[in-house]
Amino acid sequence: MADDASGSGTSITLLLSSTLVLALVALIGWYILSKQSAAISQKSLAIASGTSTISQPKNTVVITGPMGSGKTSLWCHLRFPATSASSAAPRTQTSMAINAAHMDEGRAYLVDVPGHQKFRFDRDTQLKAARAVVFVVDS
Repeated sequence: MADDASGSGTSITLLLSSTLVLALVALIGWYILSKQSAAISQKSLAIASGTSTISQPKNTVVITGPMGSGKTSLWCHLRFPATSASSAAPRTQTSMAINAAHMDEGRAYLVDVPGHQKFRFDRDTQLKAARAVVFVVDS
């Protein structure tokens, strides 16, 4: 009977310590991700406001719109134009990051911002630096 009680106490102690370790790992992970997110947001804001050393060109064109409207497809068709009728621009998928490239021999900077709500801060900072905006409604 005494062995049963000590075995039960050991399993409870093991369960509690495992839960504590798991909670600590989750807390550390959350802290690291929040710091990285803040750093990325600050970098994006610095680029858009022109205070960054890697500032965008003055002729920035931002492609924006709702999710699934064809923004990345348009960006790819402009960035990688078809050279013949048989060749086409690369296939696209849902964007998880901003696409950007210099166009027309560096005279324009074309930025494609994902339409998902989690990119609204990046969209807003890019729009502050934009000279023109292309709002894609549906492809």
